[in-house]
Amino acid sequence: MVNNFIFPIEKMCKVLKVSRSSYYSWLVREPGKRAIENKELSKRIKIAYEASKRTYGSPRVTLALLEEGLHVSRQRVARLMKKQNLQSIIRKNGLLQLIPGIITLWWKISSIETLMRPERVRCGSQISPILKLLKDGFI
Repeated sequence: MVNNFIFPIEKMCKVLKVSRSSYYSWLVREPGKRAIENKELSKRIKIAYEASKRTYGSPRVTLALLEEGLHVSRQRVARLMKKQNLQSIIRKNGLLQLIPGIITLWWKISSIETLMRPERVRCGSQISPILKLLKDGFI
């Protein structure tokens, strides 16, 4: 427990209305069946997610696990994916939306020469910050 250096165990147990003996027995208890299953399932989810090049969300990962013979619900897969910070990359209309805050829009462009000719790039206003970085030599 993190707070045991700040507050004594005795006082925390009293505030939470838990006996000290229950706390100490919980502390040394082995993980339960569900916790062990979740740990193994998390590994399988990570493998399926990485195999899809990080494009699968919980519905597709669930289908991939069902094809392997694992019967799990989409909600359980979604919860375990969230716990591992696994988020699918969404592709829409030629756009690739990546991690929010780093790069939100990125056009599928075949080569850097296309970037140097803005008249050939669709929606130049959205790509202009990238063009500026390219011209300044940061990319």
